[in-house]
Amino acid sequence: MIRADTAKAGSEIIIDGKAVAVTDGELLLEAILREKQIPHVCYHSPLMEPIRSCDTCLVEVNGKLERACGTEVSPGLRVVTSSDRATSARSEAFDVILSGLSGVRSFL
Repeated sequence: MIRADTAKAGSEIIIDGKAVAVTDGELLLEAILREKQIPHVCYHSPLMEPIRSCDTCLVEVNGKLERACGTEVSPGLRVVTSSDRATSARSEAFDVILSGLSGVRSFL
């Protein structure tokens, strides 16, 4: 979400090897979603703050796992969305979420 009080001139980041124009202060998830789809359970709209708790949008940012919904872009970010590390972490996050739904089956 681009916040009026933090929006700055545009810059570029690298997402999966591709240069992508962004606005400083924009959420990384929004920039990624313009280029491709990745999972994101707790982020619904630029009008709402992300909850930052489900970990389903984890990506590698400069070699470190980060929640895309809670990371603001800044010049020089190098993002990898589909590394083994990121996809494994997202899969584990979904396993945790779904493990809490075992009682739901009785309603299906």
